[in-house]
Amino acid sequence: MNTTQETEFDYQTYMKESARGPSKINRGTKAREKRREAVKARISQKLQQGDRTH
Repeated sequence: MNTTQETEFDYQTYMKESARGPSKINRGTKAREKRREAVKARISQKLQQGDRTH
């Protein structure tokens, strides 16, 4: 009995159907800095919440 079933995945069709629009893609240095600051803020929030529980 074969328990592994291989299903073919059509990557090109998947990307056509689910690709992000050009207006939603954040490019450039400013966007990268903005994302980095957002991640840093989330990390510091989690650290502060951890301090409150102990």
